[in-house]
Amino acid sequence: MLLSALAFVQLRLQTPALAALHGERPMRWWATLAICGIALVAGLVGTAWACSCVAVVGKDALPAATAMFSATATKVIFLESEGTQGSSAKEPPIVVTLDVHEVWKGPVRRSVRLRTTYNKWTCEGYYFREGVTYLVTTYGPIEKERSPVPELSGVNPCGGTFQLTRGQADVDAVLRGLGPGRWPEE
Repeated sequence: MLLSALAFVQLRLQTPALAALHGERPMRWWATLAICGIALVAGLVGTAWACSCVAVVGKDALPAATAMFSATATKVIFLESEGTQGSSAKEPPIVVTLDVHEVWKGPVRRSVRLRTTYNKWTCEGYYFREGVTYLVTTYGPIEKERSPVPELSGVNPCGGTFQLTRGQADVDAVLRGLGPGRWPEE
């Protein structure tokens, strides 16, 4: 639709004599051009906030990952309030407590904390929800000194972290490709 509007404006700008024959005024051309320009800019700005990537999952994510494990989010704490999408866009930092079920990489204990941002419209962080099970792939350091529960960081939707819904063909294929994991450390 946007392309057809731009083609229409271009045709009208190329043939002012034709437009004059139909009794249209030059001011109307500029108004049409301005509206199309605003629509074009609004369309480009709206897509600039979306995260667009080719996700690396399963075995492909293992070599660069610090840790990879399946876990259920038991608590999500927002450290700041959420902003709104726009020039003051702000995705709040969060701390997620996870109960670990199976480990494929890293010294991961039965319970871990993950520091990240609550991802909504960028490629940083992840949108964890309490009670949901995930395949978590981290790329940041594992900090054990801060608290008795190890803290992880460095997750994003393009890096192999996703919700585990068993029974879905793509999820089952990723888990089969990983093979059996091991129990978390005590």
